[in-house]
Amino acid sequence: MKKIVLLVLVMCFVSVNAFAQGQESDGSLLTLSSPTGGFNDLVIGLSNQVQAVYYNDGSQWFSIGTAHKGGTRIYATAQDITNIYSAIKSPGEDADWNGMATGQDESDTWQTGWTAL
Repeated sequence: MKKIVLLVLVMCFVSVNAFAQGQESDGSLLTLSSPTGGFNDLVIGLSNQVQAVYYNDGSQWFSIGTAHKGGTRIYATAQDITNIYSAIKSPGEDADWNGMATGQDESDTWQTGWTAL
Protein backbone atom coordinates (compact mmCIF):
# COMPACT_ATOMS: atom_id res chain seq x y z
CA MET A 1 0.00 0.00 0.00
CA LYS A 2 2.83 2.40 0.82
CA LYS A 3 4.37 1.81 -2.60
CA ILE A 4 1.05 2.61 -4.26
CA VAL A 5 0.74 5.86 -2.30
CA LEU A 6 4.29 6.80 -3.28
CA LEU A 7 3.66 6.05 -6.94
CA VAL A 8 0.46 8.11 -6.94
CA LEU A 9 2.33 11.05 -5.40
CA VAL A 10 5.09 10.70 -7.98
CA MET A 11 2.55 10.78 -10.80
CA CYS A 12 1.09 13.98 -9.35
CA PHE A 13 4.51 15.61 -9.47
CA VAL A 14 5.38 14.43 -12.97
CA SER A 15 2.70 16.69 -14.41
CA VAL A 16 3.65 19.66 -12.22
CA ASN A 17 7.40 20.09 -12.09
CA ALA A 18 8.10 23.74 -11.25
CA PHE A 19 7.38 23.78 -7.55
CA ALA A 20 9.40 24.87 -4.55
CA GLN A 21 11.93 22.58 -2.95
CA GLY A 22 12.31 21.14 0.53
CA GLN A 23 8.61 21.03 1.36
CA GLU A 24 7.81 18.61 4.17
CA SER A 25 4.53 17.73 5.80
CA ASP A 26 3.44 15.43 8.60
CA GLY A 27 -0.17 14.20 8.64
CA SER A 28 -1.61 17.35 7.16
CA LEU A 29 -1.33 19.14 3.83
CA LEU A 30 1.77 19.18 1.68
CA THR A 31 1.53 22.48 -0.23
CA LEU A 32 3.86 23.17 -3.13
CA SER A 33 3.89 26.65 -4.60
CA SER A 34 5.15 27.67 -8.00
CA PRO A 35 8.20 29.95 -7.62
CA THR A 36 7.26 31.72 -10.86
CA GLY A 37 3.58 32.12 -10.03
CA GLY A 38 2.67 30.31 -13.25
CA PHE A 39 0.70 27.53 -11.56
CA ASN A 40 -1.85 27.26 -8.80
CA ASP A 41 -0.55 25.77 -5.58
CA LEU A 42 -0.50 21.97 -5.55
CA VAL A 43 -2.01 20.78 -2.28
CA ILE A 44 -1.78 17.11 -1.33
CA GLY A 45 -3.72 15.85 1.68
CA LEU A 46 -1.84 13.26 3.71
CA SER A 47 -3.36 10.66 5.98
CA ASN A 48 -2.87 10.96 9.72
CA GLN A 49 0.77 10.25 10.68
CA VAL A 50 1.96 10.08 7.07
CA GLN A 51 5.02 12.15 6.34
CA ALA A 52 6.15 13.33 2.91
CA VAL A 53 9.04 15.35 1.56
CA TYR A 54 9.60 16.85 -1.90
CA TYR A 55 12.81 18.34 -3.29
CA ASN A 56 13.23 20.25 -6.55
CA ASP A 57 16.62 21.59 -7.57
CA GLY A 58 15.19 24.42 -9.68
CA SER A 59 15.06 22.41 -12.89
CA GLN A 60 12.62 19.68 -13.89
CA TRP A 61 14.39 17.27 -11.54
CA PHE A 62 12.65 16.24 -8.30
CA SER A 63 12.76 13.62 -5.56
CA ILE A 64 9.92 12.58 -3.30
CA GLY A 65 9.66 10.41 -0.21
CA THR A 66 6.92 9.14 2.08
CA ALA A 67 6.74 7.31 5.39
CA HIS A 68 4.13 6.38 7.98
CA LYS A 69 5.08 7.35 11.53
CA GLY A 70 4.03 3.92 12.86
CA GLY A 71 5.81 2.04 10.09
CA THR A 72 9.35 0.77 9.76
CA ARG A 73 10.15 1.93 6.20
CA ILE A 74 10.73 5.16 4.30
CA TYR A 75 10.17 5.05 0.53
CA ALA A 76 11.64 7.54 -1.92
CA THR A 77 12.52 8.00 -5.57
CA ALA A 78 13.76 10.66 -7.98
CA GLN A 79 12.76 11.90 -11.42
CA ASP A 80 15.71 10.44 -13.32
CA ILE A 81 15.98 6.97 -11.78
CA THR A 82 13.90 3.82 -12.14
CA ASN A 83 14.36 2.53 -8.59
CA ILE A 84 12.34 3.10 -5.47
CA TYR A 85 14.68 3.40 -2.52
CA SER A 86 13.89 2.28 1.01
CA ALA A 87 15.37 3.12 4.39
CA ILE A 88 14.60 1.57 7.77
CA LYS A 89 13.20 3.61 10.64
CA SER A 90 11.91 2.85 14.11
CA PRO A 91 8.11 2.71 14.57
CA GLY A 92 6.76 5.87 16.18
CA GLU A 93 9.73 8.00 15.14
CA ASP A 94 9.77 10.67 12.45
CA ALA A 95 11.28 9.79 9.10
CA ASP A 96 14.97 10.60 8.71
CA TRP A 97 15.41 11.97 5.20
CA ASN A 98 19.23 12.09 5.51
CA GLY A 99 20.95 10.59 2.50
CA MET A 100 17.95 11.13 0.22
CA ALA A 101 18.87 12.81 -3.06
CA THR A 102 18.09 16.53 -2.90
CA GLY A 103 19.59 17.50 -6.25
CA GLN A 104 20.15 15.98 -9.68
CA ASP A 105 23.87 15.55 -9.00
CA GLU A 106 23.01 13.19 -6.10
CA SER A 107 20.31 11.07 -7.72
CA ASP A 108 22.60 8.25 -8.84
CA THR A 109 24.40 7.98 -5.48
CA TRP A 110 21.88 7.60 -2.67
CA GLN A 111 23.82 7.83 0.55
CA THR A 112 24.30 5.19 3.26
CA GLY A 113 21.12 3.70 4.70
CA TRP A 114 19.10 3.55 1.45
CA THR A 115 18.51 0.33 -0.48
CA ALA A 116 17.17 0.03 -4.03
CA LEU A 117 14.06 -2.12 -4.22
